[in-house]
Amino acid sequence: MLPAEQAAPLKLLEKGVSKEALAGLVLLEFPCELASAVLAGRWASSPTPFAPFMLGYKIRLVMAAAVTLVVSPCSLNCLTAVFA
Repeated sequence: MLPAEQAAPLKLLEKGVSKEALAGLVLLEFPCELASAVLAGRWASSPTPFAPFMLGYKIRLVMAAAVTLVVSPCSLNCLTAVFA
């Protein structure tokens, strides 16, 4: 999971996506991380605190697979159209 998460931005840079476009993704990522931290805190205080961890882990696995599937076959034209 971590190799896919760490390699995706490098592959995008390799295929020609600008650093500025990747930096712009942080604007979308930060509110999601903040909301997930608040939800995790609320769920951790529930009677079954381990259940949210397992759900998050499964979601993270699915997202890592999705990123791998999106980044690997795309050509330079596809990526510049999406991130430009």
